[in-house]
Amino acid sequence: MIDLRPATSADLDAILRVWWTTEPQPGESNPWFAHVLVTGDMAVACDGDRIVGFAGHRRLADTSVLSDCFVEPAYQGRGIGFQLLELVLPTGEPLMTLAGANPRGQALYRKFGMAPVAGCPYVRASAKYSPLEVRPVESYPAPLADVAHLVNDFDGHCVSVGQSSAAIVTTSSVETSTIGPDDDAIAVMASLLAYVGGTVELQLSDQHFAYGAFAWDEFDRDTLMATPDADLPDLSRTTFAGDLLLIG
Repeated sequence: MIDLRPATSADLDAILRVWWTTEPQPGESNPWFAHVLVTGDMAVACDGDRIVGFAGHRRLADTSVLSDCFVEPAYQGRGIGFQLLELVLPTGEPLMTLAGANPRGQALYRKFGMAPVAGCPYVRASAKYSPLEVRPVESYPAPLADVAHLVNDFDGHCVSVGQSSAAIVTTSSVETSTIGPDDDAIAVMASLLAYVGGTVELQLSDQHFAYGAFAWDEFDRDTLMATPDADLPDLSRTTFAGDLLLIG
């Protein structure tokens, strides 16, 4: 018998363990789940005292966002993911999510009215030229809770680029960036890559203006899925990292 209930902070270790069972290289920490628990809603599926699945939900303006849905491989195919989504997703609202490569997950999200919108590859790249000035700043134009998560948990900092672009970067990644209307996306991306230095990781959509402009090394890929009424970010001018698509 599988029971579902709201998640609590005491469940975070078990949630991380479930996530590890679905990853090719388990063992790393992930502060994202604690962030979702604080800024959204999470539910867990339990077989007795054992947590075997979980799902998370957050909201951006009028759109509800499925942030996570993972079930231990041994428990997949039993409808647990569907039950979790029924519990955490509000009915009758616009929805979106980033789906991994597992076709079973994408089929599940289609049951809730979401369809593929764009491919969203994780990439590595580098650039040595910086056509625009990159300036450290105190703020980023996004919800405060997400900015605090990136700055505090990932040791990031905010920068401004060119006339009206901004990003949050770490020592090896661009966690999120938004290209302003007065700036060229390729120039902004080159400047950010050069500012971070070395090999930089980020995620962007294959609709981004800079997608075809660099020698990207793609190492993973998500698919953005959404209902027709979802309020999507501008995928041609936003980069992100996993579920932090929403910050841009």
